[in-house]
Amino acid sequence: MGGRRRSGPAGGLLFLVSFALLAVWIGPQLTRDISAAAPSPPPLAGAGRPIDGDTFALGAARIRLWGIDAPEADTRLGRDATRLMATVLAQGPVSCEDTGGRSHDRIVARCDDASGRDLAERMVAAGLAVDWPKFSRGRYAAAEAQARRAGLGVHAPSPDEAFPAG
Repeated sequence: MGGRRRSGPAGGLLFLVSFALLAVWIGPQLTRDISAAAPSPPPLAGAGRPIDGDTFALGAARIRLWGIDAPEADTRLGRDATRLMATVLAQGPVSCEDTGGRSHDRIVARCDDASGRDLAERMVAAGLAVDWPKFSRGRYAAAEAQARRAGLGVHAPSPDEAFPAG
């Protein structure tokens, strides 16, 4: 007999029921404590400062517009794209939704200008960026087609610089 107790099926069931009741009581407490302690992400809204045609600064954060690609800043069309970005940002605060993606230490986000219009769509519609379907799944294809028909920016009939499509 050696001092060993057998609990049998009733003892095992009692243990499981006790454990389940304890989990039901403690579980919500743990979740509440953990979620209350988690820091909220910084808001992605405010006055932006242009960096180039698809990137701008928002406070200390660098925001890369989701779903588009703009000419490099050191090209003529890149300078035009940067100027348009500056003009749009000067119209008032922007608000962005972090997509969760990151690109070269930049937050990849969908952003609306001060009037609520999609900032990336504005850049594409002006011909100063192109839809990047690999990421956008064609979200800006209609704006790009319209800019192409109008011969705007990168779609000009005889552009003096090449712009590689993404």
